[in-house]
Amino acid sequence: VSWSRKAGLNDYHRSLCLEITLAAVAGHATPIAEAMLDASGAAASQGAQHARWYLDYLYCRAKVLQQQMRTQEFAQFYGRYALASIQHVRADSMSMPTVASDAMQTARTAQRSDDVSARLPAKYRRAYRYLMDNLDQKDLSVREVASHVGVTERAMQAAFKNHLGLSPSELIRRQRMERIRDDLLDDDAPVTRVLDVANKWGVRHRSTLINGYRRVFQEAPSETMGR
Repeated sequence: VSWSRKAGLNDYHRSLCLEITLAAVAGHATPIAEAMLDASGAAASQGAQHARWYLDYLYCRAKVLQQQMRTQEFAQFYGRYALASIQHVRADSMSMPTVASDAMQTARTAQRSDDVSARLPAKYRRAYRYLMDNLDQKDLSVREVASHVGVTERAMQAAFKNHLGLSPSELIRRQRMERIRDDLLDDDAPVTRVLDVANKWGVRHRSTLINGYRRVFQEAPSETMGR
């Protein structure tokens, strides 16, 4: 941290401090979280160019205040974070190119993505979107997603667990099962084998499919397909 500050690497320094803050918040190391948050300088990072840092700052400040039992201040900062987060998600959606599609699955998936990603700090929202966009890649890994957004695996694990209650690996497994279920319930989809549908979403082994699917939906994929 001291090296990045002395070297004048302002963006890297800010990102590093915020990553440490998020990890400290997750570990309830409140004094460290507060010190790193102050050192980040993210409180002054307002404006569209630095929106993701400011969102991280608001969230971390709210959680630090909550852990310090400063309830009124926590509510104020968390309210600001929630409002800014919603505005940021809407801005992201407006900036994405519009693609014509008549698939109901796309709409359902987009809605799920918006609902879940709004609970994450801005930086990790990018990780979530990358994860969702690459569920069909059988070799998709937490390391790859973390590298894509420029964070450490440990920081990403902590952020997802803290905000979503799931690790990135657990989220990948669950989202793949939900995509498979959507396809199995799609009356307009061509008739195909269950394992072919699973392969489409990066699940290559029958045992992985059956065990994972039953864990999420309490039934076998064949039961869903037979409706």
